[in-house]
Order: sequence, then C-alpha cells, then structure tokens
Amino acid sequence: MCLKRIKGVWKEHWIPISILALLIIIFCYPYFSSDTMPVRAGPGLGLPAGDAHYNAANAMIAQNAAREFDLPLWSPYTMSGTPFYAKPQVPFFYITYPLYFLAPTPWAFLKWSLIIHLLIAGIAMYSLFWYMRKDKYASFIAALCYMFSGYITADLFGGHPNIVFNYAWVPLIVLFSIKAMKEDHIKNAIWTGIFLSLQVMGGGPEMFLYTLLFVGIIFLFYLITSDPSKMLKKVLIAGIIIILVFAGLTAHKFLPLKELMKISVRNQGYSMENSLGDPTEFREFWHDLVRPGPRNIGFIPFLLLLFALPLWKKKDVSLFMIMAIFALLMLSGSFVYFLVWKFIPYYNKMDDIFKGIFLFILPACYLAGVGIQQILHHTDKKLKIKKGVIVGVLAFLIILDLLVFVPDWMGSADRKTMQENGIIYPARFAQRTSPPYVSMQETLERNTILQRISEDKSLYRIHVQETNGIDWGTDTSTIPLGLQDVYGTENIWLVDYMPMFLSVANSDPAKLFGILNTKYITSTTPLNISGYRFIGKASECGPLCQPIKIGGPYLYQNDLWLPRYYHAPNAVLVIGSRDNKLQAMYFLLTNPNLNPAKTIIIYGKDSINEYTPDDLGRFSMILLTPGSIDEKSGFILEQYAKSGGMLMPDILSGEQQIFVAGMGEALQNLSREGGFEELSYSFSSGFDTLTLDVHKSNGWVFLSEQYSMYQGWEARVDGKETAIERADGVLSAVYVPKGASSLVMTYHPRYLTEGIIISLISISIISGALFYGKKE
Repeated sequence: MCLKRIKGVWKEHWIPISILALLIIIFCYPYFSSDTMPVRAGPGLGLPAGDAHYNAANAMIAQNAAREFDLPLWSPYTMSGTPFYAKPQVPFFYITYPLYFLAPTPWAFLKWSLIIHLLIAGIAMYSLFWYMRKDKYASFIAALCYMFSGYITADLFGGHPNIVFNYAWVPLIVLFSIKAMKEDHIKNAIWTGIFLSLQVMGGGPEMFLYTLLFVGIIFLFYLITSDPSKMLKKVLIAGIIIILVFAGLTAHKFLPLKELMKISVRNQGYSMENSLGDPTEFREFWHDLVRPGPRNIGFIPFLLLLFALPLWKKKDVSLFMIMAIFALLMLSGSFVYFLVWKFIPYYNKMDDIFKGIFLFILPACYLAGVGIQQILHHTDKKLKIKKGVIVGVLAFLIILDLLVFVPDWMGSADRKTMQENGIIYPARFAQRTSPPYVSMQETLERNTILQRISEDKSLYRIHVQETNGIDWGTDTSTIPLGLQDVYGTENIWLVDYMPMFLSVANSDPAKLFGILNTKYITSTTPLNISGYRFIGKASECGPLCQPIKIGGPYLYQNDLWLPRYYHAPNAVLVIGSRDNKLQAMYFLLTNPNLNPAKTIIIYGKDSINEYTPDDLGRFSMILLTPGSIDEKSGFILEQYAKSGGMLMPDILSGEQQIFVAGMGEALQNLSREGGFEELSYSFSSGFDTLTLDVHKSNGWVFLSEQYSMYQGWEARVDGKETAIERADGVLSAVYVPKGASSLVMTYHPRYLTEGIIISLISISIISGALFYGKKE
C-alpha cells in the first residue's frame, strides 16, 4: 500500500521534482567531484569557505570511526584533544550515515550530503505548498525560491552543513505541525517530533530552537482561530507527543551534549548584544533581506510576495504573514527578540541572529508561491496565456535573480595566475553556489612542510605560529597526515584552555607549549623565539595550500618539547579557592626555575582539611593560598612537615606570605631531584582508550592531555579506579602506587549509554505507533 502510494505521488509530481534535481546538478556540478574542496581563503580569492574545511575535517574523523563500526567519542587532533561525538555541530547517527561507506573521501561525503539536503529542501517546500494549496505550478515556484535563496546558497558556498542540513527540514516541520492541527494530531505530531530531532542530529541545535518558535506560532494560531475548547486538547496532546518523540530520539546526542555545554564557553550564555550579533534594521530591510546576494530572498520572489498581500484574510496567508512579521521582529532585535532571549531557556546561549534568517525566508517563499497563483489566475482569465509558459519565464527570471546576476564573490586575484597554481574556477553560471576549488590530494602532496613533519612518527603536537584562536584552523591539512594541533577550528571550547592557558603559554612559548607536547612550529616568516631551533625552509606551496599559512615555509623544532606521557619525580599541590589556585598555578608554571619535566603542579581542593596525611605524602611541596587552612589545620600541617614535606608559605615557622626568591630556590632544588621517564603507550582506534606501561614508574604519571577537564574520562591502575588530577593548567596526572604495572585511561561520556538506550526504545515505540496508525 505504501509503495503504491509513493508510485502515485511520483507519477503526479515527477516533472517539477525532476526539474529541481536537474537544476541542482547544473548549478552545483563541482560538488560531485570526490577529491576537490572549496578554497579556504587567501588574497583575492573571494569569500572564505572555512566552514567547509572545518566540517570536512569532522567528516574525516566520523567516516574513519564509522568504517571501524566505532563511536568517535574523542578527537586528539585539535585543541590538544576534545570530545567529538558530543559536539553539537557533529552529525553521526543521521540520515547521511550510509554515505560514510559510499563516499570515497570525506570531501565527497560533505559535498554530497550538502546537495542531497538542497534537494530535500526543494521537495519539502514543494510538499508544504502542495498540501496547503494543491497547485503544482505555484508549488514549484515556492520550492525554487526556497531551494536557491541567497541564505542557503551562501551557506552552501561556505560549506556550512549545520545550516544547510537543518534548513531542509523546516518546511516539513511546518507542514506536519499544521497537519497536526487540521488532521490526526497524534500521527502528525510524531512526524513533527521526528523532523525536529533530525535538526539536532544533523548538527543544528540552534536552528532547531528557532524552528521551535514556528511550531509554537502555528499551534497558537490554530488555537485562536478555531474553537479553543476543542483545539486546546489537541494542542496539548500534540505538544506533549512532540516533546516526548524529540527527547527520545535525541537522547543519545542531547545528554552528552548537555554535559559538555556545562563546562564550555557557552554555559554562561551571551549578553543580548552578543547573542543578537548584527541585526537587520528596518531601514536596511531591502539591502539585508531582499536584493540579490548572500542571505537574501531576491528581487523576483519579493515581487511575487507582494501579490499575495491582498489575500491576507485567507487563513494560510494570514498565518504565513504572521510568521514573516515575527521573523522581522526577531531579526531586527526588537522587544520580541528580547523576550525570547530573556525568558525561553537556551536562547541566550546562541550567538548571531543571522542563523535565524530562514525564519523570514520560509514564509516569504510561501507567500511568493501564493503570489504566482494570483498572477496565473488573472493571466489565465484575461490574457489566455498558458500557465506553463508564465511559470517557465518566472522560473528563468528567478534563476537569473538568485544564481546569475549576483555580486561576484570570486575576488580580484588574477585568475590565470591562480589557475596556474592549481586553483580551479567554476563556470560563471555556477559561481553563486560553488566557490573556487582545489584538489585535496594535490594540496597535501604539494605541502612539503607538513609532509616533512609527518615523517616523524613519534607522538607530538604542532603549532602554526599564525594561529591564535578558534578560526582559520588548518584541520583539513593536518588531520589527513595524522598531525595533532594545539589549536583548531571550534565553536565549543574550554575557557580554561583558551584563552586562559594558551594566553599564558604565549608569554613563554617554548616551555609552556613544550608542556603541551608541541614539538614542531611552522611560520610564514622567520622567528626569533628562545627555545625554537630553526630546522629549514620548505619549498613554497603557493595559493594552492589553504589557508596560506599552512604552507609555512619556515620550520622550527621546540627544544623544550616534552613527551606526551612521562613519570615526574616531584609534584606541588596548590590548595585554595578556584581563582587563587589558578593564579598560583600559573605563577609557578611561568617561574623560570620550574623544570616541568621534573616537577608538575597539581590543582588541589579548597582546603587542606580535605586531605589525609597519606594523601599529602605524595607531594614534595604544598602551596597554601588564602583560605586554604583554618584553626583545625595545625595537626595535618605538622604531620606533613615532619614527613619532610615543604610548605609555602611555612605557616609553622610564622611565614604569612610567599617570597619570590624563596619559591625560586625551592623549585630549583626540586629540579635537581630524580629524573623523568617517558612511558610507552598504546591507543584504541578511536582514541577513547589509552594504556600506559607504568611498571617502572611508581609516583606521579603526567599526561599532556585534558582528560582531567572532561567528565567521562576514567583512570584505572591495574584495574582499580583512581583519581585523575588536574595538572599544569588544564592537563592531567595520575598517582601510581609502587608495584603497579598498567594505567588504563578510558573515555565514555556521562549519560551516553542511557541516551542510546532511551533512543533505541523510542525508535521501537515510534515505529510501532506509526505502523499501528497506518493499519487503523
């Protein structure tokens, strides 16, 4: 029965859908190549496609995990190691999962995923309009406007799947929300919840939150315009079903994400100004939302929209006009945006309202479809012109408007020179959707500086000197070669790592980047930094290497580089409040007398009374900050001092403050004691399990990893669970007792197992409900 219905729908609508697919093939033809990627950016190369490279790097990690039938829980490649699966912008269990196996390269996976969703967007908008008005011609025009709006082609151009993927589902969410009010509220509410969950699983929780506002408007509209006594029950039941379906299907993603958000930069939220970003003022409406260009609906669709306005009394037209007005109030940063930001949970954790421009695009495209209906109705009655001719002419004008006669994004560089350097320019008609692109294989082969670094098969990190933030990462050049970076492109990161640790590290780069296991540094210009030894100058990579900085060509080795894992003979415990501990820890790390190979700094508890004498016996020195002791601390301090431990300040001798000279001398003495020992290691394929051989290393084992900062990491010494201590800023240390032989570190995000179980149960219940409903 289902197959017969699909055949019937295809027979009726195959022509407009096929035309939409053909247009994608024509205007997005560069995306079908398996080896090429959009250029990252550079002088005269037009708008950057940085998001494409960031997401392609994520796709590489995810594809490798999928082909190993593994979960990509942790990535060591950027930011000195971060959670991967829990990141909100990383889709894994999603409709594109089969492409991990079908696409020959991560670049193909990303590009093919984008064009699939572009087609879904067109079909979804066509379906929405067809359901509401049963007009194939107008449905096609609405779909064409939506599928090639400036908003979506700008993000297609920039390689932003987190927007393209989720944009595709919005018309279907609106469609089934309306159907839930007009027809079977249970079945259609289930479908609404399913499509909302696809937005989160597709890496777009922000767009999900914006789309949820549309669902609320639709439910409120039908509640007000229908019999409230009858509609209220339907709204409540549909709302509960949507929440339950969404929560169940996304539990495997949302629960680990929620834990990650608690410790990330976004946990504290944004001020309204930062959350809003660059709003659209009403006087800039034409420039920002209408005229052809990035993120606009275009001139022709806007004209068509105007023909729909006289029909404002029609129920569907009034609904979509309300949605469009609401969108404008949101995008302008009005009181409506303030109310949403202030009173609805999670909206204050989003930045830049431009991501919500689709709130205007969708109702505008729908109204454009209504407008073409009006035109067709009047021309058919008065001029007797065939509808197909008018629609064909308008479709051609829309294509010219949205895809051809638009500002040149290609930059001012000499194209002949760029092409001689391996940069490929698309045909003029495809330059709205496709930026210049390069062969990834050729890019990697020509990058001699990274090739030279990758010949060193030991475990280390690198630093591109020009990278000092979250943008302009070099992930698509480093990850294919197995290189791990102290920076990377991110939108979820630890404030304690960046800017805090990395800002301090830049004050003494050789030493502190050395603690981060940074062995090699590249630079576009010669460096004169103490501890950095010049190795050589690689051959020029030219514009083909994107971004330009990734080609060096100057290569340095850090002479203060330390192994990733080693036994440290001494540890200093810092006790007190958070701020005091951090200040003291970085004071010690930047002290020139500290030898980090011999002495590590442990971020301790708030009070010394929380320790036992045996606990304190593990430390060569204890640094007491204000508030770390009280009148009950005398006994434990005396016990520690009698065992030979060093107190700073020496409270027992009457000292009340730490003297810099005395601290320097103490650290210098510690640097003379013992010797550090590099440890042998092995990883699981997904980097979520690390095994260290510690049979010769009783005492403190230092790990240049951020394991201590993330819940989910667990340490076991010979099978016995033990604490992971925060060390040397944001890194990790584990105390290994005498006689132990192995230390195993494993990562399993909190609530991941529970989330997977909930999602699997939800899939079973939802499938049963839909199947039962179909039989009924």
